[in-house]
Amino acid sequence: MIALVDTSYFLNSAHDRVLRLGLERSVIVALASAQQLSLAAGNADPEISAALAMGWDRDVEASARASVASDLGRRPDVDDDVVAATIYALGASLGSLDDAWWAVARFIDAAFDRVQYDQHETTFRSLDEDASQPEVRRELDWLDRTLTIAEASADSLELTRQLRVS
Repeated sequence: MIALVDTSYFLNSAHDRVLRLGLERSVIVALASAQQLSLAAGNADPEISAALAMGWDRDVEASARASVASDLGRRPDVDDDVVAATIYALGASLGSLDDAWWAVARFIDAAFDRVQYDQHETTFRSLDEDASQPEVRRELDWLDRTLTIAEASADSLELTRQLRVS
């Protein structure tokens, strides 16, 4: 469990860590983040599940992944974190390091969206206060562990085996 002293620092650090991984490992982290987000949201959408499976499959041609990402981009719920993270993860698998970060960023956004506010609260709490909530901490701890595993791994096939949930 990470000790979040400064949430802004952690989030900036996560951005830098994803980009430093390089494309191959950042794709794996992006797919794992979209997958974790889908699981945490209880998402049983077969289109999302199929898209993530396609992203994980190294034998699927880039044109097929691009087509699926394009199809997802036309959905009315395209701004839903699960859908958006999946699109970004597929974009990462097509060669975009920035899309890898955006998949992770949507995972982080979704964690903070789970913070409950009382209906009478008229202002937001600080980022650090929200980050200390169990539902956010759980996801930020998962991300920190995932990035640590990816940073330590030189073998992308082994990294995939470690991070992919079947």
